[in-house]
Amino acid sequence: VFVMTQRIGWAKPVPIDERYLKHPRRDIMYIALAGPISNLILALVFGTIVRFAAPMQPTSVAPRVLLVMAEGSVIVNLGLMTFNLIPIFPLDGSRILTGLLPRLWAERYRELDRVGPFFLLGIVVLGMTTGVNLFSYVVYPVIYVLGRVFTGGVL
Repeated sequence: VFVMTQRIGWAKPVPIDERYLKHPRRDIMYIALAGPISNLILALVFGTIVRFAAPMQPTSVAPRVLLVMAEGSVIVNLGLMTFNLIPIFPLDGSRILTGLLPRLWAERYRELDRVGPFFLLGIVVLGMTTGVNLFSYVVYPVIYVLGRVFTGGVL
């Protein structure tokens, strides 16, 4: 609702002034990788906490709540990382793919920049109306596999 009425709740790409970059194509790709790598590091940190705290089986409320929060942090960060790596504009994955493609292909791919947000919205609406969540086919397997690796099989 807020996305449509208040213009909040929708992520916007970070504005980058390419004039300050020595190698714009490569540097934009690195900038785009910063967010997903941050999510990966946070998931690894919280996963390590879960790995060592879960076997202690905390029974008092405060430690148990902290363990559940750490587990949730692993899931959220892996989900954000994976979602943002999807190569649809304006997600980070599109900027990474643009940097990896040959120049001619990258220029053609950049033409999709304007329709990317509508494509994303269409996928969300499709999921809401049909119950077929296409993102879950990409995001959930990564959360499951990396979550188990990072937590030592707890998740």
